[in-house]
Amino acid sequence: MDVLSSGENLNTAPYLSDPRPNSPTRPLFTSSSIRVPTARTEARAALLKEAENLKTRLRSVYTQFNTLLPISLLPPELLSRIFRFLRDDDYYSASSRKLHWIRVTRVCRQWHQIALDDVSLWSTIVDPGYNQKCLSEMLSRSKRSTINLEITSQLSSEMFNALSELFPRIRALSLPTPAQDSPQLQGLLRSIAPLLEDFSFKSMCYRTTVQENANLSGEPKLFNGQAPKLRKLCLEYIAIPWTHLPRQNLTHLSVVVGSEPDLPLSLGTMDQLVDLLVENGPSLQVLKLAKCLPPTPSQRARTDPIALPRLYELELDGPTSHVMRLFELLETPSLMLLRLNLTSKSHAEISSWPMLVPDIASRFNRADLTAFRRLRLSIDPGSASKTTVDASMAKSSLPHLLHPSSPDNARLCLEFSDECKSGQKSLEIIRKMCSALSMSVLDSLNIFVSQVNYVTADDWVQFFQPCTKVISLDLSGWGVESLLQALKIQKPIPLTNCIDNRTAAAGSEEEWDGSSSTLSQDETEDEPTAEPLLFPNLALLYLNYLDFTRYHDDFETVFELVGDVLERRQSWDVEIYHLYICDSRIDAEDAATLSGLVHTFEWDKDEGKPSEPSEAEADPYEDDYGDWDDPYNYDYTPFY
Repeated sequence: MDVLSSGENLNTAPYLSDPRPNSPTRPLFTSSSIRVPTARTEARAALLKEAENLKTRLRSVYTQFNTLLPISLLPPELLSRIFRFLRDDDYYSASSRKLHWIRVTRVCRQWHQIALDDVSLWSTIVDPGYNQKCLSEMLSRSKRSTINLEITSQLSSEMFNALSELFPRIRALSLPTPAQDSPQLQGLLRSIAPLLEDFSFKSMCYRTTVQENANLSGEPKLFNGQAPKLRKLCLEYIAIPWTHLPRQNLTHLSVVVGSEPDLPLSLGTMDQLVDLLVENGPSLQVLKLAKCLPPTPSQRARTDPIALPRLYELELDGPTSHVMRLFELLETPSLMLLRLNLTSKSHAEISSWPMLVPDIASRFNRADLTAFRRLRLSIDPGSASKTTVDASMAKSSLPHLLHPSSPDNARLCLEFSDECKSGQKSLEIIRKMCSALSMSVLDSLNIFVSQVNYVTADDWVQFFQPCTKVISLDLSGWGVESLLQALKIQKPIPLTNCIDNRTAAAGSEEEWDGSSSTLSQDETEDEPTAEPLLFPNLALLYLNYLDFTRYHDDFETVFELVGDVLERRQSWDVEIYHLYICDSRIDAEDAATLSGLVHTFEWDKDEGKPSEPSEAEADPYEDDYGDWDDPYNYDYTPFY
């Protein structure tokens, strides 16, 4: 009889010895030894069971091995903190892949269990709309803790229902501005939010129209007035009247209605806005109002300003008259960051812009403008017709790490948008700003000019001749060609110095006729040292997006102009030590030549020629999230 042909028990099957030396004895079945189908099925089941037993034993061995590794000595609290850093780095990065951090929980069983035990790790959820199972699993792992939820995709009916159930647990909620009004949206905005501290509607795309129907005109207040902990409120492209917004507790208020200054939509009167600011005034720290300011002045006779004693950041954007009308009502003794974006279609109003600059600067009284160290200028007289002057203290090399209210982070930014496309007041605005600042203490300049020949070399000399401490200069745009030309201008030698040197060289006290302001060739030993007219301490030069010959063939190339600047300043013994070139028209041979004229040279190796992206640059992750089970399986248990 064949082996197991009668269906005998697998455990009584004969064992064949493995011929290899030092190998354990194991059962060996072949297709010829088992003829009965049921016996073959039982044999396979028995082998699978034995394989599972071996895997279990192998997991145990690996687990014991892992416990002896040095990394296993890290406390669970430290590992949890590292996991949260990884999560936040994925969530708030520019990448669309938000769940890569979960892979760290698949390294080993210990890390997997530590991640499951850390409720806070799962209480921050970003963009779960693509997978309902993902949201359900993360909510399950967060247990009953408060959650922070950020959704970037348009809300589905299922997501609206889920949010309604979650509202009692939500601490921070960020939603995309809905495309249209709906009963579900109205129901959501009427939900009671006892724990909500941070709420925002954020536009996920650039729109030029406001969702006029997405409003609460028929409701008493946002969240029925029952959001006692709400501190931060951000509303973009959604119309909620001033009278419906929370009072007395807000620390951050941001309202952006649209990109058009004259949309036929009003959130209320100036008096209603004033009442909102007065009631939130004692606590308000950040205020941003863009394209939403009431067009008509207040009907009340106010003698007292609106006191905002804790406000450190203010941004107002809209027509010049609307912005200045509100700005003049505010009393902001703690203001550190001021951004005013002024637009106008009136030639008379545009002509008044230069006179507004000193008035605005004088009201920015929290920071000492004479201590500002950095200045950014952007001049775009073309289609955009914008002029931006941005001055900041920024003593730290990493200003973004400072708290916005830090005295070292003081900043004044003024942007003027000329909708008449006249482009005639940019230089006057810059002159006024330079007069308000102490130019002699600036150490960093960032300048962008879009059009060539708009600013002359003489203009730059007039602006920046007092800037003797500037060490860093960042230039971009075709219009900075004239500033590079200005860097080659030599400082005139004072006539008195020439007289003194000529007299000393002649060894005589006789009077000189002063017929020439320079010395002859044979007297160069006593000639005063040449100096540049601009930036004698300049050490770092950054060049971006430069191609002066693109539309003007008679202009010097980037290589010719920059090389001449470097050589001249070397001859004046005030050489530039560091040169950085990015996205500019320069070939490899010329770049190699420039590298020999400075101590440090960096170039992105982009010669300014358009090129098609290669296949290697394509994103290998066509579907970042994929199925829930692979590769981001929350139910996955590590092998060991």
